[in-house]
Amino acid sequence: LGLIMTGVNYFLSSGLKILRINQAKMEIQRDARRNLNLINKKLREAKKSTVVVDRYDVSQPPWSQIEFTTIENEAYKFYQKGTKLYMSDVTRNSNQIIAENLRHITFCYPNLPNNEIISISLCFEMWTRTPNARSLQLSVEKVRIMND
Repeated sequence: LGLIMTGVNYFLSSGLKILRINQAKMEIQRDARRNLNLINKKLREAKKSTVVVDRYDVSQPPWSQIEFTTIENEAYKFYQKGTKLYMSDVTRNSNQIIAENLRHITFCYPNLPNNEIISISLCFEMWTRTPNARSLQLSVEKVRIMND
């Protein structure tokens, strides 16, 4: 009976570990998709000449902030601060956290003539409630800006 209970305990704990890892993976995949869609939607309305890629401050990774003005003259900023992703509506002077568990974000906007492609890379990391286990999600998307 003791051996059977040990075996059952092992299978239950293994199943719980897999469940927690999959749950964390689904959560960060959902966050990555949702945030890439939001950034994509706003960037498609941007004017090419107003896009600036920078960083929030010197403690943040290079290319971790993008700032632009839309064709409706609304100014937006997306940036990483620590492990959080922020969206700032500069026109309305509002700032909000749109994601947590952000490990890294990179905006790449080459300064070439007639180049309107911006590459966005997001990496999310979430520790599961299982010791020494975490989930990582890397998502990359390219956005074409058509407005001059």
